[in-house]
Amino acid sequence: MMTKPLEQRDRRPRLLLISPTDYQSAVRKGVESLLQDFDEGGFFEQVIIVFPLARTSCRAVVSPRVAAWDLGTDWIPFGADSRLIRRVLAPFHIVRVLIAMIRAVQANDLDIVRATDPCFSGILGLLTARLTGRPLCVSIHADFDKRHELSGAAAGASLFGSRKAARAVEGIVLRRADMIMPIRDSLRPYAMRAGAEERRIRVIPHGADLRPFVEPSRIDVHGKFDLPRDHRLISFVGRLVPENYLDDILAVANSLSQTHGAFTVLLVGGGPDEARLRRLANEDAALRRVVRFVGFQPREVVAAVRQRSAVSLCLMGGFSLIEACAAGSAVVAYDVEWHGELIRDGDTGFLVPENDLARLTAMVRRLLDDPALARWLGGRARELALSRHDLAASNAIKQKCYSELLQTAAGHA
Repeated sequence: MMTKPLEQRDRRPRLLLISPTDYQSAVRKGVESLLQDFDEGGFFEQVIIVFPLARTSCRAVVSPRVAAWDLGTDWIPFGADSRLIRRVLAPFHIVRVLIAMIRAVQANDLDIVRATDPCFSGILGLLTARLTGRPLCVSIHADFDKRHELSGAAAGASLFGSRKAARAVEGIVLRRADMIMPIRDSLRPYAMRAGAEERRIRVIPHGADLRPFVEPSRIDVHGKFDLPRDHRLISFVGRLVPENYLDDILAVANSLSQTHGAFTVLLVGGGPDEARLRRLANEDAALRRVVRFVGFQPREVVAAVRQRSAVSLCLMGGFSLIEACAAGSAVVAYDVEWHGELIRDGDTGFLVPENDLARLTAMVRRLLDDPALARWLGGRARELALSRHDLAASNAIKQKCYSELLQTAAGHA
C-alpha cells in the first residue's frame, strides 16, 4: 500500500469518493451543499467526489475542500437520444471513468478510495484501489435485495436488469474491500450475506447538520403552496418511486378523505413514478381534492414542511426519516429495514406492519385527531434523532474508521 501512518504525515488525508448518483441532480434537488460534509469535519484535506453515471460532464467546487466531478456519457455520439448506443459503448465509458479516477488519485495523491454502493461504484472503486495501491472502503446505504423486491430494476440494485448479476459483483467487492461501512446496524447481516467478513465491518451512522430542521422556520408553507389555512399537512418527502410505497400513501389519503375534510397530503419530490401517480390522483375526485404534488424543493423549504406537518409519512426512509424526526414531526413508518432503530412504536412515532393499510390509516387518523399526542411523539423523536445523528458525533465515528483504515493499510505496506 502507498500509505503512511497518520503520525508520519505532513498533511491531512485525501479521499476519492465514488457515487452512483450525479452532481447536477443534487443541484436540482437543492441538496448539493450536503456534499461538503464528506470532508468529515475537516478530517480530509481534499475530497474528490466522482459521479460515473452522469449524463453530462461537469466539474464543480462544492467547498474549499470538496470538488464534484460528473463523468458523463455525453462523449458518446447520439448518446443522449439512444439508450442502445449507450449500452453498446458502456464498456468504453467504464474504461474512460477508470482512467480518470486513477489519474485523479495519482495527480492529487489521494489516500483512500471509498465507494458508496457495493455494486457499480464498488467494482470501480476496487479496480481503482488495486491499480493505485490505495485502501478501499465501501459504504452500504440500503438493503438492495429489499429495494429490488419493491421496485425491480428501477431501484438501481441490478446489473443490466439482473439482481443475481449485481449480487455476484457485490460479493466480489465486499470480500475484497479493506473496510465495509454500513450506515446502520440492521445492514450488518446484509453485508455478511454478501460475503463481508465481520471483522472488517464498521457502522457509520448518517450524520448531518440538522439545525435547519430544529430552528423554527419562517417560511409560510400554506402560502407558498396556496393551501387552505385550516388544512393540516400530511407530508411525504423523497423520490417518487415504488420502493417508497407511494400507492399506499394515496390509499390512505383516499380513506381519510371520507372522514376528515381539512387536510392536505403534500408530496415533495420527483422521480420516475411521478407521472403515473399524478394520473391516479387526477382520475380520482377525492384524491384530486386532498393530494398536492410540489416537486423537489430546497432544503429550507423541506425543513419548513417537516415542521408544519401534523404527520410525516416515512414508510420507507433513510435520511428523510432522520429529518422528519429532527423537525419534531409525528412520524408513521413501516416496520421495515432500520426504522425500528429510530421509531419506537408509541414512543417516538408509530411503526406499522408493512402494507397494513388499515392500521396505517388508523395511526394517521389518530395523530390528526390528537395534536397533543402528535407533539409529544415528535418531541421524543427529535431527542433521539439528535442524539444519534448529530453531524459532529457522526464525524467522530467516521474519522476513527478512516484513521484505522489508514493505519491498517500502512502496516501492510
